[in-house]
Amino acid sequence: MPRTRTGLFAYTTRVDSSADCIRETIKAINDTSICILKSWEDLFVSGRLIITPILSAIDQADFFCADLTGLNDNVLFETGYAIAKGKPVWITLDSSKEKQKMRFNELGFLTTIGYTSYTNTHDLINKFYANKVYENSHCLLNDFIKQMTPPSEQRIVLLLKGQVDTNYGQQIVTDLENKKLPFHLDDANEIKILPITWYMQKLQEVFAVIAEFSSTERAGFELQNSKCAFICGLSLGLGKNLLMVAENPYNAPLDYKELLFAFSNRQQLRSATDPFFEKIKNEIGEKLTNKKKIEMHLQKRSHLQNLQFGEFIAEHESEGLSDYFVETVDFKNIVKSEYNIVIGRKGTGKTALFITF
Repeated sequence: MPRTRTGLFAYTTRVDSSADCIRETIKAINDTSICILKSWEDLFVSGRLIITPILSAIDQADFFCADLTGLNDNVLFETGYAIAKGKPVWITLDSSKEKQKMRFNELGFLTTIGYTSYTNTHDLINKFYANKVYENSHCLLNDFIKQMTPPSEQRIVLLLKGQVDTNYGQQIVTDLENKKLPFHLDDANEIKILPITWYMQKLQEVFAVIAEFSSTERAGFELQNSKCAFICGLSLGLGKNLLMVAENPYNAPLDYKELLFAFSNRQQLRSATDPFFEKIKNEIGEKLTNKKKIEMHLQKRSHLQNLQFGEFIAEHESEGLSDYFVETVDFKNIVKSEYNIVIGRKGTGKTALFITF
């Protein structure tokens, strides 16, 4: 007799109607014995929710369900971790809540994954059975791996920089440069969120991730922190060295409260980053072996699959820009002239012209 499959359902209790729907759905499905669904609320330990039982429950589950109504950072972190662990993931959303749906769309990269819309318990139960979630074996991680290309630039760290260009974000960049640790930069001050495929590609190319969560006093903190929560979950699931920092005031979600370091000044920030940088240097040798295995796998791809069309921001690929830069009439006119003034909106190619020239 086949083993009964098990799943974990993550959701926020801050959206009462969604939480009620999911609790009732879990009970109704468990009553049928078609599968066993657990709620994250079943994982409280001595009245406290800590990270180890959560991650362990995801590891042991056959599939993972996540309700993203409200974009709770705990749920986003768990969803990223589940995807990285190769779990089949079923995402739900009460799309009738306009504000919640708007936030989901603003996050952007999750819209490409797809979700199941619902408005009540009956609706959610029917779609759970219609989608045969309990039989699903589709792995999103494999989809991302198929889209990856061989690394174009060697990097050690992926830095998720804040949406505001503060002294603290500048300090992290300066320290990385001074310690000669090459890094990929996701600068939310330039582009708030890049496609999920970009993050997955960079995560496969680096050994460590630093995420700068935002103080709740800074404009745009909700989007920045939701993005960081999801990418940090992916990073942890992929086995990356991970440092999560946040400027106070910041109320860390329960899931990763033990993993995040909150600071109030430069000295406190560096008390977290300096040991992390040393740890990275000590572990690079061991990680290189795993990196070579990934590169060997990617080299087996066809010539067409290995084609690259450049980065979203020219600064991200200054070394490889010449491989795909197309010399236009405007570029040739600039080369001929002694003095030039280049004017254009963001994304029109000013930086690419400057780097190539």
